[in-house]
Amino acid sequence: MTTQPVIPVIIDADPGVDDFLAIAMAVANSHLDLVGVTTVGGNASLEDTTANALKTLHAFGADDIEVARGAESGLTRPFVYARDFHGPGGLSMGLPLPTRSLASTDAGEWLATQLSDAPKPVTLLPIGPLTNIALLLESYPDITSSIREMIVMGGAVDGPGNRTEFAEFNTWNDPEAAERVFKSGIPITLIGLDVCNLVTFAPPDVESSQTPCGEMMRAWFKTHPDREVFQLCDPLAVAVAIDPSIVEIDVTGVSLDCSNDETRGNTYRDSNGPLLSVATHVDAVRARRLIAELVL
Repeated sequence: MTTQPVIPVIIDADPGVDDFLAIAMAVANSHLDLVGVTTVGGNASLEDTTANALKTLHAFGADDIEVARGAESGLTRPFVYARDFHGPGGLSMGLPLPTRSLASTDAGEWLATQLSDAPKPVTLLPIGPLTNIALLLESYPDITSSIREMIVMGGAVDGPGNRTEFAEFNTWNDPEAAERVFKSGIPITLIGLDVCNLVTFAPPDVESSQTPCGEMMRAWFKTHPDREVFQLCDPLAVAVAIDPSIVEIDVTGVSLDCSNDETRGNTYRDSNGPLLSVATHVDAVRARRLIAELVL
C-alpha cells in the first residue's frame, strides 16, 4: 500500500462559517500539513476575520499554527461584508479569543518567507477574496516557483453567482485581484459556486454532532430558519486538496469582468483567457462524506 505524501498547505481565508469548517479539516487531516493561515477581509472586517482565524485554530487545539494579518480592502475598493449570512462578527456563535500574538509580519511578507524557506513547493488554498495573493505576486514576482499549486474557492464559470446574478462573492469583492492571480501562470484549480452548491449539510446532518463544527452549524441553522441546507464551499476546496478525484476537471480559458457594471466579478469561459483547471462536476456523496468525517 502506497503512503500518501503529506502536502504542506497555507490557507488564505476570511473566516466565515464555512472557513471555520475548512480550517478544521486542514487541522484534522493527516495528509495535510497546515503551515499557517493568512487573513483577508471579506465575509467580515479584517479585524473580525483575523480574530476568527485565531478563535478557529484555538477551538481545534492548534494554537501553534501561525496567523498573519492581510488586506483590509480590495485592490480598488473596500470590501462588502456578508454579515447577514455568517453572523455579525463573521461566525454564527461566540468563541473564546486566545491570548497569543499574530505573526510579526503582514500576510504578504509572511507568505514570501514561508514559501521561500519551505523545503518543497507549498499548496495555497485561497478561500476568500484573492487580494493577499495578488499583492504577494506583485511584491515577490519570483515566488511562483515556490507555489506547487493553488486550489481557489471562487467564481461560478458554469452557473449563476450568489452575490449578484453574475458573480460569486469572492471574485465580486475583488475581481482585479482575481484577474492578476489567474494570469500568474501558477497551476490553479478553480472550485466554483456551481459545484459547491451540490455539497451541503442539512439540519439532521449536524443535530447530534458534539464537535465545534457541529455546534457552529446548529447555531447557523438556528439563525437562518428559512434555509434548508448550508453549502460547503470552502470545505470543498480543502476536500479537493485531500482527494482531487472527487471532482472532474475541464482545463479552459477563464476571464474576469472587472468593469463597474452589473456583471462585475463574473468569471466566464474565454479562449483567450489564462488556462485554469475548472471543477465542472463533483461526486457530492464522497465529498460530503470526506468533510463530515473530519468535522462532525
